[in-house]
Amino acid sequence: CAQGQVTRRGHAVEARVYAEDPAREFLPQAGTAAKVRWPHAPFVRVDAGVEAGDSVPVHYDPILAKVIAWGADRLEAIDRLRTTYRPTHSEDYQDVQLNDVVEYVHALTATQLRHSDIRFDFQPDPDLPPISGIPEQLRQVILNLFMNAIDAMRSDGQLTVRSEHLPEQKKVLLVFTDTGIGIDPQLLPHIFEPFITDKDKGTGLGLTISYDIIHQHHGEIQAENNPQGGAIFRVWLPVMGKG
Repeated sequence: CAQGQVTRRGHAVEARVYAEDPAREFLPQAGTAAKVRWPHAPFVRVDAGVEAGDSVPVHYDPILAKVIAWGADRLEAIDRLRTTYRPTHSEDYQDVQLNDVVEYVHALTATQLRHSDIRFDFQPDPDLPPISGIPEQLRQVILNLFMNAIDAMRSDGQLTVRSEHLPEQKKVLLVFTDTGIGIDPQLLPHIFEPFITDKDKGTGLGLTISYDIIHQHHGEIQAENNPQGGAIFRVWLPVMGKG
């Protein structure tokens, strides 16, 4: 169980973690990144003696209650990491039509998009060829990018997804554009590193997992801020690329 000291600065919580995190077992770079910036402390024990999983008495600061809840997020994240970084075999790879995956993830998130008053616009390339990939991992990447966009937007936002076949490059391209707050310029160079996040919830691992999955599929993923506002994520995957 990692231990930390928690202090309140306005509405921010800083947790200094000085013991090992189980997530580091799965993320080789996590140790270095965590020393630089660790916004969410896993399995936190605060000085008052409250541990992750404990019930929080009414007199406790609600900020501390959030810290305790983050312990549960970490457990879920470790399960996701075990799935993502399990050994893969050639038979795990199948023909995957990414247009279908986008439609599948849209169906999963349609209720949340509607409740958040976020419009969805899908611009599929009708001639998009299938790629070779692990279906559940590619679904995880696209779901992560959907949720990242939803979390960045308030009501009356729009998420646009476009697919394109790049025959000369023998690749397919997916572009995710949102009208949210964009990415903090200081975080942008580190956006795919583990535990890097400016959200008030979550583990900061979604984009790291997405990055690693895409690279396992011999692809690329990039993020940038849109000059018109919001963020743009681009994913390139080879049409013929088995791992």
